[in-house]
Amino acid sequence: MIPHKNPWRQIWDYFIILVAAYSTFFIPIQLSFKPWGVWYDVVDVITLFIYVLDVLVQMRTTYQNIFGDEITDAKQIMKNYCYSSRFAIDLCSLFANPATAKIPEPAGELIQFFGVLKLVRMTRINILISQVNLERNVKSTLKILYYTLILFIYIHITGCLWFYAIENNKTTGWVPPFDFIDSSKSVFYTKLDGSKQDWDYQYFVCLYYGVLVIGGNELGPTDITELIYIVAINVMGAIFNAGVFGELAVLLSNVSRADSNQQGVIDTANTAMENIDLPTPIRQQVREYF
Repeated sequence: MIPHKNPWRQIWDYFIILVAAYSTFFIPIQLSFKPWGVWYDVVDVITLFIYVLDVLVQMRTTYQNIFGDEITDAKQIMKNYCYSSRFAIDLCSLFANPATAKIPEPAGELIQFFGVLKLVRMTRINILISQVNLERNVKSTLKILYYTLILFIYIHITGCLWFYAIENNKTTGWVPPFDFIDSSKSVFYTKLDGSKQDWDYQYFVCLYYGVLVIGGNELGPTDITELIYIVAINVMGAIFNAGVFGELAVLLSNVSRADSNQQGVIDTANTAMENIDLPTPIRQQVREYF
């Protein structure tokens, strides 16, 4: 069995977070824009073996029950993991692999979207932040960065899925809202010289509108498929905004409160030192202590 507080086990979690960050960024882009070739397939095989190994590690890692006792029994550990939602998500994410990619479309392509579930491993960042031995202010700051990252991931996936929706539905010819006035001058699909537009330009346009759409802005859907997608994203965006920005507000409040409390202690110390007329060098040492 692998103790859950084993330093090597924590290093493995950091490594998995890095691999999951790669998958979170590259998988949606590859599914939507398809800009990469052989090297992506090679890395995809490598990451598949890493994720399979991670599932095995999870099955052999001890855990704490609700009473704080460490469970080391192999059967209980296996049962705890295999009956959890984490196992279901980890297993489904493995459906997206080079073997299933060879299944004829559209089934094979849709199965690859299960790979997006690998981003769930990014939530281990929050667990590691909770376990690390740092000051409360530092932990709050790290959590603010974590939720900011989650917000970017949501926008990233929203933008990529939007391009996938319009790319697979070219009958209506969606154009970005800033091209509504004269769509003939749009350079979203083709450049001014008539060549195909670069995928990175299209990605950043979709990312820009991904930011706008989660706030309920107009994206100009042109058919029922795009309308359904926009309605779903607007509803999910409202829920996501409430959750993430609510957490950010609480964390920022905690940081501000801690800073305010520390400043209050410093002000009290300054007043006390002034009343007893302490020498300046000693006052400086006291301030440096705080």
